[in-house]
Amino acid sequence: MVRSLALAAVLTMASGCHPYLGYEDSHYDLSIPQPIHVFVGNPSAGVDVRSGMGTADRLAQLNGKSIRVFAMNTREGVRYDREGGTKEAPDFLLNGAVGTLSGSQVNWESVSQYYYPNNEDYYHTYNFTACFLDDLVPLSIQRTADQVRYELRIEGWQDLMTSRAQAPAGYNFSYMAARTDVNPVFKMQHQMVKLRFQLKPGITAGVEKRLQVSDFELETSIRGYLTVASRNGELTADFSSGTPLSIPLITGKEEGRYVYFKQQFLETLPDESQMNPDKIVKLGGDNAYLLVPPAQSYECLFQVNDLTTTLPPTDKVKSHLSFSSGEPFKAGNAYVVTFELFGRNQISVYVEIEEWDKYVGQSLDFDNDW
Repeated sequence: MVRSLALAAVLTMASGCHPYLGYEDSHYDLSIPQPIHVFVGNPSAGVDVRSGMGTADRLAQLNGKSIRVFAMNTREGVRYDREGGTKEAPDFLLNGAVGTLSGSQVNWESVSQYYYPNNEDYYHTYNFTACFLDDLVPLSIQRTADQVRYELRIEGWQDLMTSRAQAPAGYNFSYMAARTDVNPVFKMQHQMVKLRFQLKPGITAGVEKRLQVSDFELETSIRGYLTVASRNGELTADFSSGTPLSIPLITGKEEGRYVYFKQQFLETLPDESQMNPDKIVKLGGDNAYLLVPPAQSYECLFQVNDLTTTLPPTDKVKSHLSFSSGEPFKAGNAYVVTFELFGRNQISVYVEIEEWDKYVGQSLDFDNDW
């Protein structure tokens, strides 16, 4: 360790060297192959999750899961819709290469190792991006001159994440930088919106009503695109052009199949003195929430029946979720939606932002990323 630190200091301070490359080629044997090592965050304890089981809020939850990595040459004229350059200095050093996370190390799946260009092309530098698609397989790959994006169809519990590796100040990622142990480290950022729902009993002035909530659905676009590599560095989910569809609230997964919310009961309160936090219940239980694309607003539909009357069921209630300020629901944000129920058609709706991992433990270095 001491030797490595000393070497790094000499390389940074020596005259005639490039900060992001290390010594000039006269100081190194450039015939030595340099493998490409990439990492994700830092190792952390956590609870394992299965694919398609919602958010991964700790690095250990991604252990054994796959990410896809891109590395694009930074030279002028590189296009993202074709593979150009030379064998020694390709435009795409990695073009969606799949790797499996073990601790913080990414191990490549299709080959044992990828390598940086060396010899006379050692000076080429690369931008690295990564994405986590959960259990989704891209429907198609869309390439333009400036970006690569995946077409995806979500089901409501896929946690899409992306990251662009940031090199230390004065460095870029290259053969020589890697020789000095400067490697890409990805801090994954959530690209979906997390919505959790809860029921609050209304005050019904001396009358107690037993209400039944069932058939909960949320209208959102389920088909869109995730940008996974771009010239300007933006990596975002865009489902705005998709047709809104209703997706049911998912409460878990058993034997590879989703379990959906069926029904829940709530009793209104005769007066305010009986209200306390314990009266507010999570719709579908602790593990029920939806991961949906960012949007300006959403529509919720559900059935509310008053079991204390003999009145026939009404049509589904439709609730509009939005902010009066006009602020959209943002990627990487988690929100709790509270439905205050007074009766079959008397409902108040409140939306508040909350910590993404509020009910799954503390996240690692949480700031909408790792």
